[in-house]
Amino acid sequence: MEDSLRGEFANVLVKIVCLTSGSTRRVELGQRGIMLKPTTPRNVATAGRKSGNVIQALRHLGQRHMDDIVIAIPWRPPGV
Repeated sequence: MEDSLRGEFANVLVKIVCLTSGSTRRVELGQRGIMLKPTTPRNVATAGRKSGNVIQALRHLGQRHMDDIVIAIPWRPPGV
């Protein structure tokens, strides 16, 4: 508990979700699972760019969880 309060985690569970033009399915790679979810070309138009990551993150949060605090969070690239 104390480690997690300091931001030190030994194990972090990550759920990998990739958007695709195909059908929904789950692919196992070793002990990891990757969920493939269908999407429209509009949703992947910015794929591979920083703006695409921001757009997908905001889309994932949804309007219900959007507030002034989320909008005001300054974003800095890693290592800066």
